Parts: sequence; C-alpha cells; structure tokens
Amino acid sequence: MMQSSLKHAGSGDEDMVKGKGPHRSMDFGSTELKVNVKTELEKYVKLLTESPLKLRVRTIVLMGSRARGDWKTHSDTDVLVIAENLPRNHGRLLAALNPPEVWGLSLEPRAYTPDDFLDAIWALDLTVLDAVHEGIVLYDDDFWKKAREAFQAAKKEYGLKKIKAGWIALKPL
Repeated sequence: MMQSSLKHAGSGDEDMVKGKGPHRSMDFGSTELKVNVKTELEKYVKLLTESPLKLRVRTIVLMGSRARGDWKTHSDTDVLVIAENLPRNHGRLLAALNPPEVWGLSLEPRAYTPDDFLDAIWALDLTVLDAVHEGIVLYDDDFWKKAREAFQAAKKEYGLKKIKAGWIALKPL
C-alpha cells in the first residue's frame, strides 16, 4: 500500500503529519521568498509519484537541516529519491527530480535505485547514512523498512556511531 505521510526516518513508523501526538505541528519552515516548504514538499511528492516519466518511486526522504529542524530561511531543501527506472541521462534525471512547479524550494535532490541505495548503506556513504538516521520519509511503498534493516545491520557490523562531523566505525572495516 502506498503511503504519502511524513515519518521520521530514524524512529520507526510514527506518522509525522496527520492525527496523533506532537508531530502534528511539524514545521519545515519557509524560504526567503516566503514559500511554505511543507506545502511545496507535498506538491513535490505528488509530482514525482504521478510523473509522466513513469518513475517507479519507492521512497522520498527529506534530509539535512530541514529534517533536523536547524534550517534557516536561506537553507536549501535536500531530498533523497529512491526509484526504479531512473533516467540514465543526467539532464533528464535532474529535470524529473526538480520540476519547475517547485523551483521555489531550492531543491537539492539526490537519486538512487533501490539496489544502489542498499549498496550505499554498506559502502558507508555519509549522505545515505544521514538520510536513514535523521531523515523524514515523505513517501514510501514499504522499501524504507528494508533500508532501515540494512542500516541497522551495517551499524551493528561496523559499530557505527553518529558524531557531529559524520560517522565513525568502532569496528574494523
């Protein structure tokens, strides 16, 4: 079943938008041009998941300062998109991931196929580790559970620990 609600990536399956608890007031701020980031992200999810390019979007995650809550009005909006059949042409990929309808967000999209994303976890890619650890899921078709399981396994195997400057491995690689 497809889900389009916001969830904190590191905390399991708590719904971060509708209905329950303190997350009702989750705020991603606004841009210097007074663009409401949360509203634009909802539009972004809809645009990608209903794209005429027929991307098979598995998961979309907000990451970086907007996910951590330490954003400023001039902060960009970092998103990670996990999708099947991503365009191989770099220009088409960027156009697909940054449609003009949401240019007011100052998007910084990063894209992975599901297999590449799981490989990046085991390769200890800092962007991917941070996304799984502190990102907020904007959309998911249940792939994120598999990603979280891989993250937990890599974290245990390498003794990964989050530090201010990134990650350290307490066990030999």
